[in-house]
Amino acid sequence: IPVFSEDFLVGYVTRSIQETDPIRYYNIKVSDKLFIWGQDRIDPSKEVYIVEGILDALFIPNSIAALSSTRFQQALMWTRDKKVQTTTIILDNEPRNKQIRDLTLKFIKQGERVVLLTGYPKDINDIILHYPNINIETLLKERTVSGLEAQLSYKRWTDQLYG
Repeated sequence: IPVFSEDFLVGYVTRSIQETDPIRYYNIKVSDKLFIWGQDRIDPSKEVYIVEGILDALFIPNSIAALSSTRFQQALMWTRDKKVQTTTIILDNEPRNKQIRDLTLKFIKQGERVVLLTGYPKDINDIILHYPNINIETLLKERTVSGLEAQLSYKRWTDQLYG
């Protein structure tokens, strides 16, 4: 899948078809420009969602894919540069993953809007597969939190580790 930045091709995302491959996705950069998928799809006057993968972004209007959990901060800064009024971060629903937990908590402490999908599958794509009739936009609105509500929701989210 091609990735563009300001109408320039900056790379590709490919997926392994080998189930035994330890790396499922390969990001191939061919430029030093920003490597975030979906920049050309964004209307900054509307809420923008940041997700990890392209497949997740395809299910959510006005969203971009960071293409790695390590690029969420970069994607967030891009939305700030584009004067996006409202940005919501949707990390994968993996409370067992320390990197995801730490990033989620970091964004909550920064006062960002995050979506916590307690009780749902790993990501948007998996949610659609398991619940084909779900209204994903309604789910995201219901699960978007910030501030104190986000801190309480984070605790419930991480409680999944012990429940």
